[in-house]
Amino acid sequence: MQLRISPKALLLWRIYLTAALVVMCALSVVLIKLIGALGVLFPLLLLPVMVWTYQYYLPALWRSHQYIFEDGQIVVKRGVYQRTVRTVLTEAVLMRETRRTPLEIVLGMTTVVLHVAGGRIVLNQLPYEDAVHLVEQWESQVKS
Repeated sequence: MQLRISPKALLLWRIYLTAALVVMCALSVVLIKLIGALGVLFPLLLLPVMVWTYQYYLPALWRSHQYIFEDGQIVVKRGVYQRTVRTVLTEAVLMRETRRTPLEIVLGMTTVVLHVAGGRIVLNQLPYEDAVHLVEQWESQVKS
């Protein structure tokens, strides 16, 4: 079984980035009052970075996340510039938990955390239906 993060995760990340932009604008107002015209440089320098992140980096990050469950292994692939691949045996999962922030609830997503010896694997912003199916599948494997 192969899963990807929810398409709505991109919307969630853009909401967080927009909130950061609002904070940046408030900070630039304070900077303008403190140092005058030089305070205008702050938003002018960061605005292209924010636009690039919004238009290019976040979609690339969304496409890079991939979760594969097959042959008793969990393979997690993620990363845009530095690609990370983690492989863990299904039997190595000691505990699993699900987390949902208020925005994830509204957007129909959940985060599944798999605790293994020596760390944890976080499956970010899965569609809620996929996460429920995944948890049911693990529970049936544990019972058999």
